[in-house]
Amino acid sequence: MENVKKFKTIDEQIEILLSRGMKVPDRQLATETMKYIQYYRLSGYWLSFYKSKDTFRAGTDFNTILGIYRFDRELRACLAPFLAHIEIAVRSILAYKHAEEFGSTGYYKSDNFKDLQLAQKWISDFINEISYKNDNAEIFIRHHKTKYNSIFPVWVALEIVTFGKTSKLFSNTSGSFKKKVADEFEVNKHVKNRFKDEYITNWIHVAVVLRNMCAHHSRLYDKWIKVKPKLTKQDKVKLNISVSEESTYSYKVFHVIYAIKNLVRDEYILNEFIDKLDVLFCKYEMYIDKEKIGFPENWKNLLKSP
Repeated sequence: MENVKKFKTIDEQIEILLSRGMKVPDRQLATETMKYIQYYRLSGYWLSFYKSKDTFRAGTDFNTILGIYRFDRELRACLAPFLAHIEIAVRSILAYKHAEEFGSTGYYKSDNFKDLQLAQKWISDFINEISYKNDNAEIFIRHHKTKYNSIFPVWVALEIVTFGKTSKLFSNTSGSFKKKVADEFEVNKHVKNRFKDEYITNWIHVAVVLRNMCAHHSRLYDKWIKVKPKLTKQDKVKLNISVSEESTYSYKVFHVIYAIKNLVRDEYILNEFIDKLDVLFCKYEMYIDKEKIGFPENWKNLLKSP
C-alpha cells in the first residue's frame, strides 16, 4: 500500500499542473471544475499535451482541456440517439426473424445455435437474471413470471437482456440465419453476399462497444477503439487504410461510426446525426482536432456514401 499515491487537495492538484507548465488562466474556474470532474478523469484529456513525463508542451492551457472535455461529453450525447436507433432495430429484427425461424421460444433450445455450451450459458444467465427480478420489475416481466411460469417469448426476452447479450445471441446463430437478418438491413448493398454474415456480426458487436463507452462516460477523444470495425476493401481505400498498416492501424470512433452506419436504414436518422455532428464541430473548433477521433476532412461525404 505504500506505493499508492497519496491524497492531494484540489489546490495541490492545480499546483501540480502549474509546476508542469500548464497555464491556468482562471483558478476559480479550475477549482470549481475539479470539484465535480476529478483530476484523474480530466487527466486523460491532457495526456497528449505532455512534452515529456512531467512537462507539458508550451501553451498548454486548462481552458483548452476543459473545452475538449466538454466536446467529448457532447459527442457521447450526440451518439446516444444514433446508437439507440441501431440497438432497437437489432433487437426488433433479431427477435422477429428468430421467432419466424424457430418459434417464439426457440432460443431456449441450444441445438438452434452453433455452440451448444455458449447457448446453454446464455439461457442459464437469462434465467438467473429473471430470477433476481422482484416486485419492482417491469410490469411485463411480472406478468410473464406469474402467468407463464417465467417462460418468455424471444421478443420479450430481447427487451430484457442487455444489448451485449443480444449481440452474443446473434453471433451464436448459423451463417444462414445471420444472412436473413442481414437482408433486413440490406447489408448486401455494402458487402458481397458471401461475406455479409461476418460483417454484420462485427458491426453489431462494435455498436455494443461504442454504446457501452458512451453509457459509462468513457473518453472518446484521442482514443483508439480496441475492437476493430470490419471494413470492406473499398472502404479501406476510401479511408486511406493501406494493407501494410491494417494490422497496426489505430481505429478511432469515426471508423466505428462509418461501419455501423450500415445498420441505419432510416436516412432521416443518419442525416440528423451528421447535422448534429457538424454543429458540434463548429461549436468546439477552437479546442479540438477532428483527427484525434479519426474524422477526415471529407467525413460528411463518407458518412453519406453507401
